[in-house]
Amino acid sequence: MRDHLDDPEARTSQRRSGGLRRSALGVAFVVVVVGATAALVAALHQRAAGPGPGALAPPPLVEVVALRREPGHMARAVFTGRIEPWRQTALAFEQGGRIAEILVEEGDAVEKGAVVARLDTATLDAERLGRVAARDRLEAALRLAELSLERVDNLSTAAATAQRRDDARLGRDQARAALAEAEAALAALDVARGKAELRAPFAGIVAARRLDEGAVVEAGAPALDLLETGRAAARIGLSAEAAARLRVGDAVTLNHGDQTIAARLAALRPDIDPASRTLSALFEIGGDAPPFGAVVRLEATRWIEGDGVWAPVAALSDGGRGLWALTLLDESVDPPVAVRALAQVAAVEGERAFLTGALPDGARAIASGAHRVAPGQAVSPAPVPAPEN
Repeated sequence: MRDHLDDPEARTSQRRSGGLRRSALGVAFVVVVVGATAALVAALHQRAAGPGPGALAPPPLVEVVALRREPGHMARAVFTGRIEPWRQTALAFEQGGRIAEILVEEGDAVEKGAVVARLDTATLDAERLGRVAARDRLEAALRLAELSLERVDNLSTAAATAQRRDDARLGRDQARAALAEAEAALAALDVARGKAELRAPFAGIVAARRLDEGAVVEAGAPALDLLETGRAAARIGLSAEAAARLRVGDAVTLNHGDQTIAARLAALRPDIDPASRTLSALFEIGGDAPPFGAVVRLEATRWIEGDGVWAPVAALSDGGRGLWALTLLDESVDPPVAVRALAQVAAVEGERAFLTGALPDGARAIASGAHRVAPGQAVSPAPVPAPEN
């Protein structure tokens, strides 16, 4: 046995036998890998190719809405404005002086004629005392002149000359004139003292207090801002077309949030505001009004002739050159196929638009998601309600 192992030819034969076995195993492994790869590739190609001719995919489901032609539509325009007091004023003294009292605060309600502020009248009071004394003196002088004339009239014709009688009458008349002048001066002083009191010209609310006690003011300097509360108005800018359909006294309904407000047109300016290009209209509000400064809306409608259809805004896409595209259904084939149509938008109200153009009455259009459908593609329609105003 040792001789056999030591034989070189035997050892060479053994090595060759082991190499053949290893080569056979390697070839088998490669064959297995290649087969698995080919099977995987075939499966992927089959999946990418999709279902065969005997298993076609169903047409996509689309929501459609029926189009109904109408002879025209109501055009609606909304104009906005603000609530303001019917009257508002900056209260000021007609004469200068030192403010002695401010009798109200911001937000206080005042009645018509109520005193809201006073100037210091010490100087006027002293002047009045002097004028009262002057008046009393002139009254005494008038009584004396009247007594003198009475005595002269009681004298005999010989004792009382014509000149003496004339002088007595002239003295009486001069005394009357001087007294009247003194009384007029006293009345003017009383007027000045009355103007030292600032009174509310109408019932309202104090919006602002601009001055305080002790301030020295000139005539006409605003002291308080007063807003009338008994009446309110809404100032709204209207288009020239909307303003032309209104007349002073017309009743309208304004909206403030969910609140409706009855109003009437009180005035309409004839000039166009250069900034907003609107005509300013003043509406008098009856009953309770929103707070001053609140925004209100006026809706104006008018009928516009012209055939067209209402369609959902979501059904439209840009068609170019000012036109809009929507996708209709050609139901002359089964299943229906999508076709593209162009139209013009005449009006938009909320989620719907009024379209004009060659759109057949009763045609059905894809309500939304038309961009996912190609023209000529078969679809499966699912009706949905048309959008309402």
